[in-house]
Amino acid sequence: MIIPYLARPYVNIYVPNTNSVPIWLSDNVQLFVKRLFMKQVVPQPIYVSETIDYMKVTKIPQISLMGMSNCGKSSLINSLIHNVPLEHPLQKHMSNAKMLNMPTYAPVSDKPGRTRHLFTFNLDNSLSIVDLPGYGFAKGQFKTLNTWNKLIEKYLSRATNLKRILSLVDSRKGITELDIELWEMLKSYKIPFHVIFTKVDMLTSVELHNLNGTAIELLRGYSSCVFNYLNCTSSKNMLGILELKCTIAHLVHEERCKNNILNN
Repeated sequence: MIIPYLARPYVNIYVPNTNSVPIWLSDNVQLFVKRLFMKQVVPQPIYVSETIDYMKVTKIPQISLMGMSNCGKSSLINSLIHNVPLEHPLQKHMSNAKMLNMPTYAPVSDKPGRTRHLFTFNLDNSLSIVDLPGYGFAKGQFKTLNTWNKLIEKYLSRATNLKRILSLVDSRKGITELDIELWEMLKSYKIPFHVIFTKVDMLTSVELHNLNGTAIELLRGYSSCVFNYLNCTSSKNMLGILELKCTIAHLVHEERCKNNILNN
């Protein structure tokens, strides 16, 4: 097993012991991070499998978060777009119905599989972030036709400006067969993905080193579509959130360069 040196909350999959600073962590990118993630969160329609056909095609770069139920997707989104760890303070005092009518932050639930909706959070006209329903209800979920599967397939067929999937893995549970099924599906769709470990504050240093080593060995088999860095995060103490923002901001900046949109 490869045991990478993890002095920072990210590891290069191919050169785990490198001390070089990634291009996405440059000073210019960090300046762009401040501008990008300070933009207003624009509410978007919420979709389920029965209404996903009405989803409009976005014209701005889009990333989507996928992971097992209760892996920390919603908390991570709130950390990214609001700098709020875990749940939004207002959520404690709101019913589910009210939360669904105020989609400027991601609703957090302790019950796996409770969130079956597709939430979209646009940062003005610069970036679209999609919170997809969690998986983990049954083995082979990516291969069988069910409500969850239909929603995901319809979304992927319509997300023409999808630039990257953030594949979230609960570090306490490690990489599961369902996570690998997801990577295989994304590989077949030729969709770029980036693996993010969540809740790493719950692991010891040795456990995290071992987990990263296992992930590196697996991910090298997806070189055609996997991002070459593995990021570690904790929404509880905001560990690794800045670095993750930088990977996203660099992606958005590259898209702007391609389209000659550099004014904001």
